[in-house]
Amino acid sequence: GESDYSQFWLKVGEDEILKNEDDEIEIPEEKVLSAKILVDCVDLIYPAFDNPDISGLSPLKLELKKGSPIMLMRILEPPKLCNGTRMIVEELHNNLIIVRINMGAFKDDI
Repeated sequence: GESDYSQFWLKVGEDEILKNEDDEIEIPEEKVLSAKILVDCVDLIYPAFDNPDISGLSPLKLELKKGSPIMLMRILEPPKLCNGTRMIVEELHNNLIIVRINMGAFKDDI
């Protein structure tokens, strides 16, 4: 059910799913969402980030602290810095955030 689906993807994120000889995860067909469902999910999430004046919501303000977990939302430097890469904030500067990667093959890289 829904719990099994969530648990599977949490294990993928924690790098707890066995990989094949090509270092790939084989995803069962029942764990793959259709393109329409993905588009619907993105439409629900991203408008909140793109439009700070949504009726009934406070303006968005992100406050980071050292040790905060963050997730990359764009592909910046494949394969190291891709959408979904989880990191921990190490240092904060005026125009720079120094992070430590918290998962996968690049775990603990800064």
